[in-house]
Amino acid sequence: MRVSCLYQNKAISLPIGFGIVSKTEKYIDKKTQKEKRRSTKTKNTMALEMIVQAIKNQVKFKYVLFDAWFSSVENLRLIKQKHKKDVICPIKSNRKVALSLADKKNGRWVVVSTLEIQANTELEIYLEGLEFPLKLIKQVFTNEDEIIGILYLISSDTTLSFDQITTIYQRLRSGGNLP
Repeated sequence: MRVSCLYQNKAISLPIGFGIVSKTEKYIDKKTQKEKRRSTKTKNTMALEMIVQAIKNQVKFKYVLFDAWFSSVENLRLIKQKHKKDVICPIKSNRKVALSLADKKNGRWVVVSTLEIQANTELEIYLEGLEFPLKLIKQVFTNEDEIIGILYLISSDTTLSFDQITTIYQRLRSGGNLP
C-alpha cells in the first residue's frame, strides 16, 4: 500500500511525495488472539507529513484534496488553521453537522444523510467538533452500471460554488489539471 502527494496546476501534474506503508510491527489482535502486522507509521501520519513537507519546500498550492479516510476533524483543523490551506474532500454520510452557528452552539446535530438538500446544491454547515464553517455539497450521479450514487463533498473555502468545488475535485481526482 502507498500514500502519495501530487502537485497539480494549470500546466503540470507532478508527484512530490510518496511513501510505502510497510507492516513490519507484529502484534496480537485482542479479538482474535492471532498475530497480525501493522505499520509503525499510519497512512494518516504519512499524508500529513507530506503536506507539511510541501509547505516547508515552499510549494505553492491552495487546496489539499484527499479521500474521506483523511477527513478527521484534527486533519481539517491542522490544514486550515495551522497551515492556512483549504481542503476539498468527501465525507461519509454518517457524519454529524449543524446547519447554523446557533444550532452548533446548542448541540443540534443532524446526520448528513438525513439532510433534505436537493442534488447539486450547496449548504454552509458546521462539522461536529470543528470551529469553522464548511461548504457542503451533495452530488448525485449515475455510474456505468446505472446505479445512482451520492457524494457529499466539503470545502473549507466557503466562497466556492457547487460548480467550482466539483470541478476542482473531479479534475484532481482524475489527474487532470486545474482550470
